[in-house]
Amino acid sequence: MSKEMRLCAGAWGFREREIPEYLDACRRLGFRFAEMNLTDSPGARHLPPKPSRSQLAAMARAEEAAGVKVVCLCPGNDFTASDPDELRASIADAKANVDVAADCGAQVVRVFGGWAPFEALSDGTYQRCAGALAETGEYAQDKGVLVALENHGGIAATGAQVRRLLELAGHPNVKANYDGGNFAKDREDPLSAYRVLGDRVGYTHWKDVRIEEGELAYCALGDGITNWAPVVAALLQDGYDGYWTMEYEEPADVEEGMKKCAQVILRLSGGSGAGLAGS
Repeated sequence: MSKEMRLCAGAWGFREREIPEYLDACRRLGFRFAEMNLTDSPGARHLPPKPSRSQLAAMARAEEAAGVKVVCLCPGNDFTASDPDELRASIADAKANVDVAADCGAQVVRVFGGWAPFEALSDGTYQRCAGALAETGEYAQDKGVLVALENHGGIAATGAQVRRLLELAGHPNVKANYDGGNFAKDREDPLSAYRVLGDRVGYTHWKDVRIEEGELAYCALGDGITNWAPVVAALLQDGYDGYWTMEYEEPADVEEGMKKCAQVILRLSGGSGAGLAGS
């Protein structure tokens, strides 16, 4: 019997759609789980960084109507801030995001490390970031929410950087959000990055990169340069049982891109997608 994968729709590619439209698209595609952005980025139409109770209630109604559960929230943060007040504010915001997740039943809050450039990184920067991760993770543990650190440039661009932060944080409720496409975009082999992280992975994003006019650009799985078979096999062999979140990022053809990504994961894993369209 094939394993049923917990396939999840990544929020960023759907950022230009209102929440009911986004979740209805997830339903049509066969996704039972979805992320939700918490952002004030121009053009994004999901939740603001600090949503009101009425906004959360409206999202809950949209979830019920579509039969899709929001399982991960995707806010912004900077845990590399050198100004103590700025760092405390970022930690406070992250804890507030955890509260939102607990209120709406989301199991994961995806966080970033921060945006200090490489040349500004020091042992102190890593310590500050790791301390913020540990404090957020401890707070989230009491709420039943996992903190997932995404590799997304800055202090968390590589597998080794992510592992260093997780080891310094030293908290079981702070895991890695393994994003193989982001590793590839930063010119790190996704399989090698996974081997560095191993059982520290608690959440995943799936997309790839291809070469366009000499530059690397994000694309769907199956359209890029990475051989994902050994990566998927490694996660399954290691017993990964979290969400497999398709994060195709281009709004113009996001539904087709998400479907492509999911079909690649299902083919490589030998799993089923709970009614995923075209699977």
